[in-house]
Amino acid sequence: MEPHLIERRPSWWLLYAIAAVMVVLVALVETSVHNEGARMTLEIVVVIAIFALMLRWIRTNRGRIELSEAAKTQRPAVETALTNGVSLVDTRTGRSSRRRPPLGGRRPA
Repeated sequence: MEPHLIERRPSWWLLYAIAAVMVVLVALVETSVHNEGARMTLEIVVVIAIFALMLRWIRTNRGRIELSEAAKTQRPAVETALTNGVSLVDTRTGRSSRRRPPLGGRRPA
């Protein structure tokens, strides 16, 4: 069974290929069209069309991009605490060093 679309990573190579095609097409128009007005018009059309393809790519891969970014930011609590310089485990007893409020919601005075 094929994995769901957002479970795969974004296909960045396709976005890079679209950008490379834009550069090639603009260079081709620049070198082959001699009329100034026609060349400018064709270059604008090429750039707008390629940006429309890039927008389509972004909309298609939006879920994949968000999931890949979320995977980078979600870390275990121990790793986050160690990064922040806080130890969650007392090294002498091996127990959690965080104090929990007693049952009933009251805090000691």
